[in-house]
Amino acid sequence: MTNISFGSNYRFNAGSQYPAAVLRRLSRCEIPGALLTSEFTSPKEAMETGIYEKFIFSVPDRFDKNIDAFFKANNINFQKQSLSEAMDPANIKSRIRLSETDAEFGYLLVEFDTDKLDELFKKDEISYIEPGGKNGIGNRYKGVSDFLKTGQAINAVRVCFREDDGKLKASIIDGRHRFAFMRDIGLRKIPVSIEESSYNIAKKYGLC
Repeated sequence: MTNISFGSNYRFNAGSQYPAAVLRRLSRCEIPGALLTSEFTSPKEAMETGIYEKFIFSVPDRFDKNIDAFFKANNINFQKQSLSEAMDPANIKSRIRLSETDAEFGYLLVEFDTDKLDELFKKDEISYIEPGGKNGIGNRYKGVSDFLKTGQAINAVRVCFREDDGKLKASIIDGRHRFAFMRDIGLRKIPVSIEESSYNIAKKYGLC
């Protein structure tokens, strides 16, 4: 993943008014630390607006004037988001969603207390990621930070609860680096992806 040293995200919709030439020019912009990404809208939004894809161009602060001028010259309406806004815990929480796979298989998006989850995950000494990313794999912890800086939606951490000899067990099936990073930046409540049977166990133990 590209290291990002930017200060602003420029979000704009893709449509007939944005010719491919504009995107090609953006993708070739020789701006150190810049990143051009895209995300698809939900089917409902796509049906209502006719816009199926949104683009995000993330750039360092010192290039803001150049990018402002570029978009205005190409008659592109855009929304600008600062780094502090993109990394605000409340903003990050609002961008958490079910992955397409989890949604397809009927997983639920349920909000849990981060500290309670952390206490449960901490019992797994092998996979538990300590504050600052200690015990993580390579640069994945930092990669979460870099991705969140782009302001894009992020897939919910997938968790599992089970009972073993009358004791509650919990594990992260996918996204332990995501969970650790969001825990570390102060996200006190976190929406997670959970299968219905696990959700029922969690309710039984008063976790939600």
